[in-house]
Amino acid sequence: MLVRVSESALRSVSDTALLVAANRAQETERADAHFHDPHARALAGERGERIARDLSYGQAGWTVVARTVYFDAVITRLARAGEIACVVNLAAGLDARPYRLDVPSTLRWIEADLPDMLDYKASRLAGSEPRCVLERVPADLTDGEAVARVLEKTDDLPTLALTEGLLVYLQEEDVGRLGRALAARPNVRWWLLDISGVAALRWSSRGRMGRQLANANASHRWAPPQGPNFFRAFGWTPVDVRSSWEEAVHLGRVPWWLRAVEAVTPPGRRDGLHHIARLVLLERGR
Repeated sequence: MLVRVSESALRSVSDTALLVAANRAQETERADAHFHDPHARALAGERGERIARDLSYGQAGWTVVARTVYFDAVITRLARAGEIACVVNLAAGLDARPYRLDVPSTLRWIEADLPDMLDYKASRLAGSEPRCVLERVPADLTDGEAVARVLEKTDDLPTLALTEGLLVYLQEEDVGRLGRALAARPNVRWWLLDISGVAALRWSSRGRMGRQLANANASHRWAPPQGPNFFRAFGWTPVDVRSSWEEAVHLGRVPWWLRAVEAVTPPGRRDGLHHIARLVLLERGR
């Protein structure tokens, strides 16, 4: 059952960062937490908590948990193995990974987002020390030249690009443009991202939640029918693809009512649930 949504809860697409921080705070505070983000509660703030209550943790919180666990593991593994010396986080939002992941202190971490978001984040994290070399770069990521300037800051370091919770809000041509921009930098060897399925777009457009997202210009827009293979045309090869559903089931985070929906869904139609979102690691084309 959907929770009634306050018309003033979500004001802009940037507010979804508050929601994600609230989801991470809720997971952190569980006795059986799969990760610990000690900064999430402060980053979410009162507004983040209200947005999470209005939009209901059960609607998307489980996908955030699955994504966070997987992304944490990939970044940590590549950094410790020396595969990457830099992470460039595009639309970084309220991600606190530079402050909490066990990565080499020499790892360079570049965060790019709108100035207001970066200022808010810096104020909330004042007094906390990152575990690696952190740089914040104000940038409008809809501007191709701004993206190029951000990527130039990676120098020649072997780099992982991170776009978490971003692509679903873009148009297909914008995703393709970003794919080409990343591929144009020879040192950007990896791209870690999530993509939505058609079922996710359909669910997010329904009822009061759909109207609230639309009013905040936060409607979900993009779900490639070809899945991760979409990126091959831009020079990227999928090397690891995970189902958010299957990861969340393994973690014990899919809500009971969705498990009930799966139980009564004919086997041939369950792909919509199992591919509601996918977690993808891309490697520069081989």
